[in-house]
Amino acid sequence: MTSALMTLLAAAVLSIAGLEAHDPSRSERPDSVMRLSPSCFVSRVTGKPLGVETFPSPNDTPRDWQLGGTDLGIMWDMEDGRVGIIFGDSYGAEAVPRAGGPNETFNDWRSNVLAFSSDTNLADGLTLDGMAPSENEPGRAREIMFSAKTGPDHDYTTIPSGALHVNGKDYIHYWNLKNWDGWRINYASFYCSEDHGVTWHACPEVIFGADSHFGMVSMAKKDGYVYMMGCRAGRQDLPYLCRFEEQDILKRDRYEYWNGNTWIRGREQAGIPLFNQPLGESSLFFHPVHKRWILFSTGRSHVMYRTAKEITGPWSEPRMLFDANGSYAPMIHPFNADADKLYYNMSIWTPYNVFFMCSDISFEPSDR
Repeated sequence: MTSALMTLLAAAVLSIAGLEAHDPSRSERPDSVMRLSPSCFVSRVTGKPLGVETFPSPNDTPRDWQLGGTDLGIMWDMEDGRVGIIFGDSYGAEAVPRAGGPNETFNDWRSNVLAFSSDTNLADGLTLDGMAPSENEPGRAREIMFSAKTGPDHDYTTIPSGALHVNGKDYIHYWNLKNWDGWRINYASFYCSEDHGVTWHACPEVIFGADSHFGMVSMAKKDGYVYMMGCRAGRQDLPYLCRFEEQDILKRDRYEYWNGNTWIRGREQAGIPLFNQPLGESSLFFHPVHKRWILFSTGRSHVMYRTAKEITGPWSEPRMLFDANGSYAPMIHPFNADADKLYYNMSIWTPYNVFFMCSDISFEPSDR
């Protein structure tokens, strides 16, 4: 274990004491501003615990699912009492964390794997019910979305970026990587499950080209619409916004793009950025209690958040959630109806695993 990793996790353990309880006297008002406290670790989600960790590790994914290293952990409500959790590039039980992320000990490569959780007591960590197994190896999580793994400049890997449940089906948005140099992709699209996550198939009806601003997305539902915040794959592109009615998820000609004043149907090029800072891996959530949109995103060496009363903005300036080199991909848990706290998954490049995090919610008077 590197000294940098020990320092990061030790500092994070101490940060647990920094969580403050929500003060009801600071409850939200229409003119108030939502604030989230700096996050603390609640539990490890995947991989082997390291000696410095004092928070729980309720899932032995190396033993049970041959999963020693992974990232992302994008969560969505499957609307059957479970949360789906789709992970990115995943490796076997013998993965040994070292500085720099995945290394020669990271074998048994799968481009993505899928877990399920019915856990509603999030305060003590995120417990998995199980994972989608390999057909001939029930103790090994299988790859859900195919990639040929044919090397740079071909079909290298298939990475999930967002997921949701609409019209009785589950959909995962993904991008098919051509080369990590510049995060160049071949295309983006959807996979769909019609049997509660048991089997999955590609959706060729919807293809986002390599230059689309919806190559990497986060998604949320509200009032019959799906809202999709997107950017080109990577961490350099500005955020764009589109929406469509739930039944039209596979009818891209019915997608509407926000141009700063109104929604324009069928013309992605009509859209303009929502704000003038890059998006990266992100998670979009409408808080059912506080009636606020919340956007988590990836910065250069940290994860951050913005809030808005309307999906079209204005969005607040970014504020820090967790500041540590190698932290990325903050993915909000969909069962966040708690008025006091917000729970999410976060990846750390070293040790290349996913951790469950928490921030307190508070409100303060607007300075406007």
